[in-house]
Amino acid sequence: MKVLNWISDLFIKALKWLYSLGAWMGVAQDKVLHFLAGVFIGFVSSLWADYGYGHYGYAMLVGSGVGAAKELGWDMLYRKRKGDLWDFVATVVGTVVGMYLALLYRVIGS
Repeated sequence: MKVLNWISDLFIKALKWLYSLGAWMGVAQDKVLHFLAGVFIGFVSSLWADYGYGHYGYAMLVGSGVGAAKELGWDMLYRKRKGDLWDFVATVVGTVVGMYLALLYRVIGS
């Protein structure tokens, strides 16, 4: 249990560091938030998925679907403004990072 607490503390510190790093590098805060949302989505959906071979595909589908729904559904249809391709890309890249963090969590936690 001590290892899991250490991992969760490390995860939170890494997310805070990434948020501040994005600001320091001049990356728009919106892109950093999309990336962090993707990390969360990828991490949680990977842990919820079955432990079979398809869990990474499931997590990728969820992350891409949420990113596309936000850009196409929320921004374009509801808010009547152009969706941002780079927001979608930031969400998908964050999903991939979250999936690998979930894999690391499983390997160290078990």
